[in-house]
Amino acid sequence: LRISRLFLLADGAGLYVFGYEGRLVSELRLPNSALGAGHHERTIALSGDTVAVVDKVDSKQIHVLDPQTSKNQGDGKITHSAEVEEICLSQSGNINNRMLAVIDSAGSVHVAIIKTFGKVSRTAKLGTLVNRICFHDQWPMLAGLQEGQLMVWPCPSIAFDHHDLLEKTTITKRVEQLGRFPELLNFTKNSILLRRSDGSLLPSAFSPFPAALLAQLEESKWDNAIRLCRHMNDDSLWAMLAGLAMQAKNIYTAEIAFGSLDEIEKVEFLRDIRNEKDKDIRAAMMTMLSGKTTEADTMLEKTGHSFRALMLNITSFKWDRALDIAVKKPDLLEIVIGYRQKYLQEMGRQETNEKFLKYQSQVEIDWPHIRQTIATERAKTE
Repeated sequence: LRISRLFLLADGAGLYVFGYEGRLVSELRLPNSALGAGHHERTIALSGDTVAVVDKVDSKQIHVLDPQTSKNQGDGKITHSAEVEEICLSQSGNINNRMLAVIDSAGSVHVAIIKTFGKVSRTAKLGTLVNRICFHDQWPMLAGLQEGQLMVWPCPSIAFDHHDLLEKTTITKRVEQLGRFPELLNFTKNSILLRRSDGSLLPSAFSPFPAALLAQLEESKWDNAIRLCRHMNDDSLWAMLAGLAMQAKNIYTAEIAFGSLDEIEKVEFLRDIRNEKDKDIRAAMMTMLSGKTTEADTMLEKTGHSFRALMLNITSFKWDRALDIAVKKPDLLEIVIGYRQKYLQEMGRQETNEKFLKYQSQVEIDWPHIRQTIATERAKTE
C-alpha cells in the first residue's frame, strides 16, 4: 500500500510502515484480532498521519493508528453498524479534517471523522449500492462505482451538517462495459482511472471546477469562489459553496449560494442570523440551520436563553420539552400551555397528556398577556 511519502507492508506477523529511503518508520502495534494473513488493499488504508485497519475477527471494528508512532489516532477505534468491506482515507489536509470512507456489507458508503475532539464519533451516509471507493490524491473528493456509473462526492464533509445539500453536490457519469467486477484504481487531477473486469484500463475525465472551487476556498478567496460559481452557473458548485460557507460560518457567501439555489427560506433565515446581535443565539441559529434542533435547544438553554429555547420547541412541536423549560421558568408557562391548547383546537383533539393536564389548571390563558410576554422577552435580546 503506497502514498506519496510512505508505504506499508503486511505479512502474517504484522504491519510495517516504511519511508521511500528504505527506513522502517514503525511497526504497528495492533490487537491480535487485527493481525494475521488475509489483509489486502481494501481492508487497510494509509495517509500521511493515519493508518486504518479492519479487524479480522470483528469486521465492524476499524483500528486507527498514527503511522509515525503506532499510537492510537483519535479514539483508536471506529465501530461501524455493519460488517466493513472496504475502507479508504482522505489524503489532503491534516489530521483535524482527516476522513475515513467505508463500504459495508449492504453496499452503503459512509464517511467518518477520525479526530472528534472528545465528541461522539461523527459518521454520515453518502449513498448505497456502491462497490468501490477512492479519495482524490490532493483534495477531499471521493469517487465511487455504483452499478455501471461513476459517482463523485466533491465535498463529502457536507453530509455531516447539511445532508440536504449532499445530493445536489453529487456528480454522476455513466460508464459503459465495465463488467461485473470493475476496480477504481486512482483519482488524480481531473481524471479517474478504472480497470474493467477484463483487465483493461479506462481513464475517465472529471470536471476540473470542483477542485478549482476547493483551491479558492483553501486560500479563503471567497469572492473568487463566488465569481467561479456565477460564471459556471452550476447547481452542484453552488451547493458546494453553500455547504462550505456554512462550515466556515461565512454567512454572506452562504446567502448568495442559497439564493442561487432558490432556497429562499434559508436566505431569509441567514439574514436573521446576520442581524442577530447576541453571539450565543447566532451560534444556536447556525446549528438549527443544520437541522440539529436538539443541539440548538441545549445551546440556548445553557446560555440563559430559555425563551428562545421554548419557542424553538413549540415551533418544532416538541411539547414535552417545551413544558420542561417552562416549568423551570414559571413566567413562560402560560405561553406553552396557550400554544398547546391552540394546537389541539386546530387539530380537533382533546388534551390527554398528564403533564399538561397537571399544569393546565394552574394558569389562565390570556392571549393579550401572552403576546405581551413574548414581546417583552424578544425585546431583551434586541
